[in-house]
Amino acid sequence: MEVERGVERILSEASRDVKNNVIDPQQMRNLGMVLLSMGILTDQSYFYVLSNALYTLADAMSSFMRVSSMPLSLEYRGRTEKVLEEMKDEISQALKEMSDAIKERDSCKAMSSAAALLKLSYTINNLAENLKNIVVVGPEE
Repeated sequence: MEVERGVERILSEASRDVKNNVIDPQQMRNLGMVLLSMGILTDQSYFYVLSNALYTLADAMSSFMRVSSMPLSLEYRGRTEKVLEEMKDEISQALKEMSDAIKERDSCKAMSSAAALLKLSYTINNLAENLKNIVVVGPEE
């Protein structure tokens, strides 16, 4: 189906963008909307699961980016950047696997990649919550 080829291409491009340090929660939301539309168009339930995983990832990314832009000590800034690099690779890999799974029409493999994104979302949310507790607060005046 022509639409599925377009979806796999979009997911591959998103994977490449993440790998190239372009982290955009809105892009993940848009991908979620595309996959939701695919579920409606094709009546294949696994697209709803994929969509939900991308919406969840987008929310986690938004929260993390908001907190990580606040002032942090150099120690925590370095740790945060290291974890973020690792997660970018994992997100990129999961998106690539999702794209490949759609290409192969392998719903199990696609849902496995969605599970990987949900696990990453959980980790990102935990990291964001931890960062909220250690944000450097300036002296009150």
